Amino acid sequence: MNLKILLYGTLLILSLQSFGQDNIKEISATDFYIMINKYDDCIILDASPLKYYNKYRILGAISVAKTEMIKQALEGVDRDLAVMVYCKYGERSKATVPKIRAMGFRKVFEMKGGIQEWKDMEYPLDKSRKNIK
Repeated sequence: MNLKILLYGTLLILSLQSFGQDNIKEISATDFYIMINKYDDCIILDASPLKYYNKYRILGAISVAKTEMIKQALEGVDRDLAVMVYCKYGERSKATVPKIRAMGFRKVFEMKGGIQEWKDMEYPLDKSRKNIK
């Protein structure tokens, strides 16, 4: 009986801890694709280095390769909109997401595997050449 109470107590504490954490969700490329096509008012941010962003990106994505670009991209944006973040492989977006949360955005989604997973799934890419520095 005591073991059962201990187990339930531990599960309750863990669930309460996760309940209070930031609302940041890591999602697959497929879920990312579905969400950006379902919600046309979401914001798509690409945290890839500029040399990759300039070469190809998800259609409508805004580069946030540099920290100061995050604030510029989200200035005046409704904090209740979904913010979709990705990068080349998924590492830079992990560092970008907390900065977005600190700005007050509640719905932040990060794509697992980055644009590489997106390409592997053969989802569409914007391959128009950009020259952002």
